[in-house]
Amino acid sequence: MQEQSWTNKVVRQKQPYHHSSGSKSFLQQQYELAERKGKLVDRVELFRETHNQMLELQSQPTPEGSQPLSENEICDQVLGRRLGYSKGLGWGPKLKARRTASASSSSTSCSQSPEKEVELQVKLHEALERIEVQDRNHQALASQVESMKKMIEELTRAQQGPPHDP
Repeated sequence: MQEQSWTNKVVRQKQPYHHSSGSKSFLQQQYELAERKGKLVDRVELFRETHNQMLELQSQPTPEGSQPLSENEICDQVLGRRLGYSKGLGWGPKLKARRTASASSSSTSCSQSPEKEVELQVKLHEALERIEVQDRNHQALASQVESMKKMIEELTRAQQGPPHDP
């Protein structure tokens, strides 16, 4: 295990740069949009919203003598940018170091939590409904068993006849 870890470390150091997106994650965008709107936002709505923002920026008139925004600049403005120093590239996309991995995973879990919470609440509600139905069925079956026991007791008494006193 240690040998493999050492080998991986050497290989990582040989890479000229780490592959990562320069934009915020879509989950982070989804979370921020949900906070702005005050309600959950699904992926389609996130795409629609960011796409519309990009189209707005693209269609804005540019002042005379200036260049229109490039596609990369529009994406950076709408999606945001995470800057950091990359080995071999200088200042560019932020590296995903081990110490930030836990922070990014916690932000991912936070951004998923409202959506996940609603999903879990729906599942919980469905499970509680199934439990109620099963409970009613159980009670009905239990009362049927009790009435059958009484019928059996009455039939066995009737077959035995009246009790004899010696």
